[in-house]
Amino acid sequence: ESDASDDEDGDDPGQSAFLTISAKLAVGDTPPDESPYLLQVQVAYQLEGGPMEYTIALNATGDGTPLTPDAIIDLAGGSGSYFDGVPPVLQQFLAFVSLEGLSLTGSLDPLAITQLSVLIGSMPDTSWSPLPYPPPGLDFTITYFELQWWLTDPLHASRQQNYLFQTEFTLLPSVFKSSDGETNGVFTADFNSNLVFTASFDGTASLTDFLSTLSAGVVSLPSWIEAELADISLSIDYASAGFSFSSGFGLSLSFLTVDSYSILSISNATVSISASTPPESGNSSDSVWQASFEGLLGVGSVQG
Repeated sequence: ESDASDDEDGDDPGQSAFLTISAKLAVGDTPPDESPYLLQVQVAYQLEGGPMEYTIALNATGDGTPLTPDAIIDLAGGSGSYFDGVPPVLQQFLAFVSLEGLSLTGSLDPLAITQLSVLIGSMPDTSWSPLPYPPPGLDFTITYFELQWWLTDPLHASRQQNYLFQTEFTLLPSVFKSSDGETNGVFTADFNSNLVFTASFDGTASLTDFLSTLSAGVVSLPSWIEAELADISLSIDYASAGFSFSSGFGLSLSFLTVDSYSILSISNATVSISASTPPESGNSSDSVWQASFEGLLGVGSVQG
């Protein structure tokens, strides 16, 4: 299949011509209709004498037997290894993997490869937790992760490598309610080679449930305080064995009223709760907790 776009009338200097070709790629003895990859090639012609650029992509179809990432790197002529940026504790899950996607970008004149990007998925039996002894009720085990590996100028000695890992956690679905009602408790996370995780949750949680459940009852609020949390984020640091939840909410809380007049209130508040978990030889119930609550304090006057 192909697609081309150009300025037919020749009166719009803002348009560029490009050609796109898509086809299933035969791998070894596998026929194209059972191919594990869809090959997509796009060539773009830049106006005003710019270089002609190209993008070549392989996307896994889920059929057939996929290639290994090392085989693809050999074909591309690059060097280096994705293991260079993989934390040692996770390398066991990338020992036997398949290629999920590949992208090459560069120019045709002059001929060059400017970036090589490889998407690799972990083995099916992956099971690992950055916090082996979390507080009761919390389980940070990941069962799958992806590695996006970039090489800039891969054919040059000055090449640069970048790594981005992605995964998901499912935490306390009874507390964290998703906006679609189908992914309760699912946090999407990015992490780097130092195993520092940054995750977010697309949904809401009750402030009371959030504090009480996460701290196993150590932190609680008076029953008359009701608020819904949003913008919920999670950070995990494998090296320090600690984690932190944070959130904001848009409600104003009145802590003291006289004849329906608010005397003491907090608005535009954020709340966070963090814990340091014990080392591997410790007990999961020995976590050290800390909570904070910040916002704008409003002080009113009694009228009458």
